[in-house]
This record gives sequence, C-alpha cells and structure tokens, in this order.
Amino acid sequence: GLAFAANAAPLAVSQLGPSDFPAYLDVGVDARVFGFAVLCAVVTALAFGLIPALRASAVAPNLALQTDSGKLSGRTGALRAVLSVQVAFGIAVLFLSGLLVTSFRRLMNVDLGFAKERVILFDLTAKAPGAAGTQLLDHIRSLPGVEGASFSGMALMRGVFGPHIAPQIRLPGRDWERARPSYIAVSAGFFRTMQIRLLSGREFHDGDAGSMIVNQAFARKYFPGQDALGLGFEQMGDDPKPISLTIVGV
Repeated sequence: GLAFAANAAPLAVSQLGPSDFPAYLDVGVDARVFGFAVLCAVVTALAFGLIPALRASAVAPNLALQTDSGKLSGRTGALRAVLSVQVAFGIAVLFLSGLLVTSFRRLMNVDLGFAKERVILFDLTAKAPGAAGTQLLDHIRSLPGVEGASFSGMALMRGVFGPHIAPQIRLPGRDWERARPSYIAVSAGFFRTMQIRLLSGREFHDGDAGSMIVNQAFARKYFPGQDALGLGFEQMGDDPKPISLTIVGV
C-alpha cells in the first residue's frame, strides 16, 4: 500500500492542473505516513488476526465438541459482528472513493464559460504594447487557422490573478465603495477570442474609451433591479481626477 501510494498519489495530483501552473498538494510518504501505516497494520493484525487465533487455539477440540450449542452460537455471533464491521468499513471507503472520482470527473467537464482548448497564451515584456502591439495582433489574426487574437492584462486561465490593488469605484449620488471589484484590462475582440458569451450589450470596439463590461454579480450588487447597460460609475485613477466609465455589456 505504501509503495502504491508513493507512486500513484503524485501522479493523480499532477493531473489536477496545467503543466505551467500545477496544483500543489503534499502527498509524499514521509516518516509520519510510514508510522501511521505500520500502526494500522499492527492494530489490524491484533484485532482481526491474532486475538481470534489465540482464542481458537486455547480451546481443546474435544471440549469444543462437548460444549452446548448456545456458547458456540455466542462466539459465532461475536465473530460475525467483527466481520460485519470489516465489511461495513470497506464499503464506506469504496463509497467515499467513488464520490471523490465522480466529483473530480464532473470538475473536469464543467463549463468554464470561456474557451479552454485551442487557445495559445504568450507574454509580452512591454507594459504598454501601443502601436507595435496593434500591428502584432493584426499579423497574428492574418495567420492561417487563427480565429481571433487579443490582449489582456492578465492571463484568464492561469488560475491566479497576481497581486494588484483594485481601484475604488463610486456610483452616482453615492460615496466611494469600500469593496474594490477586481478587473482585467483587455483589448477589442477579447470576448470573441475567448468565446465568452455576453448576456446583453456588446463587446469592446477599437477606440473605445471609458467602457466597461461587468459580470452578473457586479450588476446585481450595484444596480439591483435595473438594467446595467448604459449606466455608469467612476473609478479612482492614478491621477487625482476620477475616470468615468460606462457599462456596455454584461
């Protein structure tokens, strides 16, 4: 069991995430795991092997044949109870293992809401691509087999958004909100490239300034019972003057 766990557990964990950002879970077989396994083996051997064997060897065969059936049935009942506990424990372990495998399979097939296949991610060292970035996108879009290309401030499928400070926002007629919604700066065509379906509104266009696409959670929190399209709010910028934004899609 220890040899199987030492090889199978890391292999199973390696399948939980992409190769460039694998899931971390300490499943190494160390002294604590080894000691626990030895303790379980000793206790199991004593409880279900040695004790019944000693009880059976202490009884002479001729005396056992002369013993009335009531005492024999009592011992048999005790052994049956122990056997029932073993079977019940085994079934419980198999049941929980089946639930784990089923949950993992469902997580692998869950709809993420964006394309997870046939997508290539690469990083640019320039913080502001500018005109060179626009030319690069036009070149990539012209390549055979490319359906779309766009920029984003952070990789959507990396599993982590990195350390950043989200700016404060202020709705019309209200003070600055304490909660700071996270955001990702993207270029035109990002939602089409990532195959993210908009519930209403439109995607960003080239030359859009002061536009924002929000999710349902944002719309429900800050504009309950309203259509968020066309509504606006202010965002604290690097300069003292706030930036006015208008929602164009949800």
